Amino acid sequence: LRQSIAKNGGQSYYYAHANEKALPLEHRYVYGGEPARLDAPGAEQARSILTVPQAISQYSWADEGEFVCIYISADGEQDAIRAAGDGKAEQVRVDWDTRSFELRIESWPRPFALVLRNLENEIVAAECKHRVSAGKRVTLKLKKRRQITWTRLARAS
Repeated sequence: LRQSIAKNGGQSYYYAHANEKALPLEHRYVYGGEPARLDAPGAEQARSILTVPQAISQYSWADEGEFVCIYISADGEQDAIRAAGDGKAEQVRVDWDTRSFELRIESWPRPFALVLRNLENEIVAAECKHRVSAGKRVTLKLKKRRQITWTRLARAS
């Protein structure tokens, strides 16, 4: 390594290693600190915040009068439905807005998420709801602000 650097200088294959001695020893290696227990209180919340969710891509939807319903079934998203369980342990959370929503199903090692922005029309966030049918599906009911037929779920961004 040193011979190649001395012989070829900046053209050496090992050129990146030429100035190692100029770097103080404490800066040469980076350590992650003390290990953190994953079974400690509050660790579940920290894990879910730091973990990028698996996107839910298999779903169907229908315009049903006052509501637009989105169905995530076990046929297409078996792991997400299994993680949702019966929904009573608060592992399923939905954040609603007037033109978007984010469904999040907490699980380990990786949560699941369905995020839709730019909905075709406005919804009434306070009247939207979700339901978990254990082992079968997760249903999202989006309450329409205006009673018009939706021809598509979201606008192209």
